[in-house]
Amino acid sequence: MSQPSYVPISPAGQVRPSMKTQNPEIGRAPKIGLLGAPRVISGPNAGTPAPNEGFAFTLAERELAKFKFKHEHDRHDVVTGVALLAGKRASEIGRAPTVKEVLAIMAEFGFTGAKISAAQCGVFAGLAHSYAAQRNFVDLH
Repeated sequence: MSQPSYVPISPAGQVRPSMKTQNPEIGRAPKIGLLGAPRVISGPNAGTPAPNEGFAFTLAERELAKFKFKHEHDRHDVVTGVALLAGKRASEIGRAPTVKEVLAIMAEFGFTGAKISAAQCGVFAGLAHSYAAQRNFVDLH
């Protein structure tokens, strides 16, 4: 609340004008999602990050919820593998993953019927629990 004009104010109590400061962008790394072209990093265990790459997990869970697994504990490994490959596919063109990437990866591994066999899940075994296995899986595919 402002002070009425007829009340005396000491010089220390008066409101001083404010100054607008610049944003501290010097020295800060640019945000990956705002870059125009994808960054290409080559070599083993290196990749190109996609904006919102984690959304591929949500998409993979939604699409794989429609399937019955022979062993239900394999679902998490398959979701992880499909999401990782969908993120890799989307990052190659520099955008976020969509349901089309997830469906393309599922078709590539033969997930077309209502059931997923244990043999189809064997490729994805242990992916959900090992970062090293995830990196190797993505590098192979």
